[in-house]
Amino acid sequence: MLDLGKELHHAYLLEGERSAVLAELQDLFDGKLKIKRQGNPDYSEEFFDTLTIDNARAIEENQMRMSSHSAGQKIFVIGFNFITREAQNALLKVFEEPTEGTHFFLIAQRAEDLLSTLKSRLLIVRGDEKGEGGGEDTHPKMAKEFVASTKAERIKMLKSFIEEIADEEKSKAEAGRFLDALEREIYKKQGAVPVLQTILKAKDYARDRSSSLKLILESVALSLE
Repeated sequence: MLDLGKELHHAYLLEGERSAVLAELQDLFDGKLKIKRQGNPDYSEEFFDTLTIDNARAIEENQMRMSSHSAGQKIFVIGFNFITREAQNALLKVFEEPTEGTHFFLIAQRAEDLLSTLKSRLLIVRGDEKGEGGGEDTHPKMAKEFVASTKAERIKMLKSFIEEIADEEKSKAEAGRFLDALEREIYKKQGAVPVLQTILKAKDYARDRSSSLKLILESVALSLE
């Protein structure tokens, strides 16, 4: 079941098979979140085979209109099989500075297909909790243990993690997936706290091949209370 956190983030990337993710999202709207879908002018679902720059510009225009709903929330659910680079760049500012009360839910098969600059503005939720090989994704469990540990224990956890990446037992992309899971875990428990900005920057730096993964992850470990 999707868990979107303590309070709604302004933009999510929901990764997984569209029909399954959409069904879970709609159940969440109808149940826990009490968001009216039917007959609500501030609720929108759009699905694209290819999301183009023209589509992105239309989304930007739609999110700027005033909400007519008493709760002041505007909900955009957007699914796509492919999104062009131009469309992603056009959406950067939209997701960085959305209008007040606006929430985006992007549904895509693979988060890895998106530009790192766009992903850094999204809270990534993997609905099926599966790893690349189809097995259980261990990153959420590691993130929970990481948050609950002392700073010394976190550094120890990271030493083993980084060594496995250096020995090519894990790919460097594992660091990004761990940071995604850590961001979700903190947001779920604490909401929009300042440390999330540190994690967002770390996610960007971790995708740079020349960056020091050890220094990036240790800075995150030390920034947690």
